[in-house]
Amino acid sequence: MLHNIPYLTITKKTKVYGYRRRIPEDVRFLFDGKREIVKSLKTKKLSLAQINLSQ
Repeated sequence: MLHNIPYLTITKKTKVYGYRRRIPEDVRFLFDGKREIVKSLKTKKLSLAQINLSQ
C-alpha cells in the first residue's frame, strides 16, 4: 500500500483525513476562481483514506 501520498492531509483537531490540492492560477477560471480543492474523506483510518483517495 502507498504510504507517502502528497495530497493526503489530516486535520489537527478532529484527526480526519482529507484531500487538499492547490489550483494553478492560469486554470482557476475552470474551477470558478477557487485557489484549492479540499475534500474530506470522512475517515480516521489511514488504510481507508488511501483506498478512497485512489478511487
